[in-house]
Amino acid sequence: MAFLGIASLIGIIVSHFIVLFDSLEEMQAQGEPLEQALRDGGVERARPVMITVAATIFALSLLAIHGGPLSKPLCYAQIGSPAVATFVTLLLVPVLYSIAVLDLKSFAGNNLSCPDRVDATH
Repeated sequence: MAFLGIASLIGIIVSHFIVLFDSLEEMQAQGEPLEQALRDGGVERARPVMITVAATIFALSLLAIHGGPLSKPLCYAQIGSPAVATFVTLLLVPVLYSIAVLDLKSFAGNNLSCPDRVDATH
Protein backbone atom coordinates (compact mmCIF):
# COMPACT_ATOMS: atom_id res chain seq x y z
CA MET A 1 0.00 0.00 0.00
CA ALA A 2 2.88 2.37 0.67
CA PHE A 3 3.94 1.92 -2.96
CA LEU A 4 0.62 3.45 -4.06
CA GLY A 5 1.36 6.49 -1.92
CA ILE A 6 4.79 6.86 -3.47
CA ALA A 7 3.34 6.41 -6.96
CA SER A 8 0.82 9.16 -6.30
CA LEU A 9 3.73 11.42 -5.31
CA ILE A 10 4.88 11.24 -8.91
CA GLY A 11 1.46 12.46 -10.04
CA ILE A 12 1.51 15.34 -7.58
CA ILE A 13 4.97 16.47 -8.67
CA VAL A 14 4.16 16.19 -12.38
CA SER A 15 0.99 18.26 -12.02
CA HIS A 16 2.89 20.93 -10.08
CA PHE A 17 5.66 20.89 -12.73
CA ILE A 18 3.18 21.47 -15.51
CA VAL A 19 1.46 24.36 -13.78
CA LEU A 20 4.75 25.99 -12.75
CA PHE A 21 6.29 25.61 -16.22
CA ASP A 22 3.17 27.06 -17.81
CA SER A 23 3.28 30.00 -15.42
CA LEU A 24 6.97 30.61 -16.13
CA GLU A 25 6.50 30.39 -19.89
CA GLU A 26 3.55 32.79 -19.73
CA MET A 27 5.54 35.32 -17.70
CA GLN A 28 8.47 35.14 -20.10
CA ALA A 29 6.13 35.55 -23.07
CA GLN A 30 4.89 38.77 -21.45
CA GLY A 31 8.47 40.04 -21.47
CA GLU A 32 9.67 39.39 -17.93
CA PRO A 33 13.32 38.43 -17.57
CA LEU A 34 14.09 34.87 -16.50
CA GLU A 35 15.12 35.73 -12.93
CA GLN A 36 12.00 37.83 -12.31
CA ALA A 37 9.75 35.16 -13.85
CA LEU A 38 11.30 32.51 -11.59
CA ARG A 39 10.78 34.64 -8.49
CA ASP A 40 7.24 35.67 -9.36
CA GLY A 41 6.29 32.18 -10.51
CA GLY A 42 7.55 30.61 -7.31
CA VAL A 43 5.69 33.10 -5.14
CA GLU A 44 2.55 32.78 -7.25
CA ARG A 45 2.60 28.98 -7.01
CA ALA A 46 3.60 28.77 -3.32
CA ARG A 47 0.14 29.50 -1.93
CA PRO A 48 -1.81 26.85 -3.89
CA VAL A 49 0.91 24.27 -3.22
CA MET A 50 0.88 24.99 0.52
CA ILE A 51 -2.93 24.83 0.67
CA THR A 52 -2.91 21.48 -1.13
CA VAL A 53 -0.21 20.12 1.18
CA ALA A 54 -1.99 21.29 4.33
CA ALA A 55 -5.33 19.80 3.25
CA THR A 56 -3.72 16.49 2.31
CA ILE A 57 -1.76 16.19 5.54
CA PHE A 58 -4.78 17.10 7.70
CA ALA A 59 -7.13 14.66 6.01
CA LEU A 60 -4.69 11.76 5.93
CA SER A 61 -3.46 12.28 9.48
CA LEU A 62 -6.98 11.56 10.72
CA LEU A 63 -7.13 8.40 8.62
CA ALA A 64 -3.65 7.36 9.76
CA ILE A 65 -4.67 7.69 13.41
CA HIS A 66 -8.01 5.87 13.12
CA GLY A 67 -7.41 3.71 10.04
CA GLY A 68 -6.85 0.01 9.75
CA PRO A 69 -3.59 -1.86 9.23
CA LEU A 70 -3.83 -1.62 5.44
CA SER A 71 -4.50 2.09 5.22
CA LYS A 72 -1.82 3.25 7.68
CA PRO A 73 1.21 2.63 5.39
CA LEU A 74 -0.60 4.38 2.55
CA CYS A 75 -1.40 7.34 4.78
CA TYR A 76 2.14 7.63 6.08
CA ALA A 77 3.51 7.60 2.54
CA GLN A 78 0.91 10.15 1.47
CA ILE A 79 1.68 12.41 4.43
CA GLY A 80 5.40 12.39 3.64
CA SER A 81 4.84 12.81 -0.10
CA PRO A 82 3.59 16.41 -0.04
CA ALA A 83 6.64 17.50 1.93
CA VAL A 84 8.92 16.05 -0.75
CA ALA A 85 6.68 17.39 -3.53
CA THR A 86 6.72 20.87 -2.02
CA PHE A 87 10.51 20.89 -1.83
CA VAL A 88 10.86 19.62 -5.38
CA THR A 89 8.22 21.94 -6.81
CA LEU A 90 9.21 25.19 -5.14
CA LEU A 91 12.99 24.82 -4.96
CA LEU A 92 14.32 22.21 -7.34
CA VAL A 93 12.09 22.83 -10.37
CA PRO A 94 12.96 26.55 -10.77
CA VAL A 95 16.66 25.72 -10.48
CA LEU A 96 16.44 22.98 -13.11
CA TYR A 97 14.28 25.20 -15.32
CA SER A 98 16.78 28.06 -15.18
CA ILE A 99 19.68 25.73 -15.92
CA ALA A 100 17.83 24.24 -18.89
CA VAL A 101 16.77 27.63 -20.28
CA LEU A 102 20.21 29.18 -19.89
CA ASP A 103 21.90 26.14 -21.43
CA LEU A 104 19.49 26.15 -24.37
CA LYS A 105 20.02 29.88 -24.92
CA SER A 106 23.78 29.53 -24.86
CA PHE A 107 23.62 26.47 -27.11
CA ALA A 108 21.36 28.21 -29.62
CA GLY A 109 23.45 31.36 -29.45
CA ASN A 110 26.66 29.51 -30.20
CA ASN A 111 25.21 27.64 -33.15
CA LEU A 112 23.29 30.51 -34.68
CA SER A 113 25.89 33.22 -34.43
CA CYS A 114 28.28 33.19 -37.33
CA PRO A 115 31.39 35.35 -37.55
CA ASP A 116 31.28 38.02 -40.19
CA ARG A 117 32.47 36.57 -43.44
CA VAL A 118 35.20 38.27 -45.29
CA ASP A 119 34.28 38.77 -48.90
CA ALA A 120 36.87 36.99 -51.02
CA THR A 121 36.25 39.16 -54.10
CA HIS A 122 37.70 42.34 -52.54
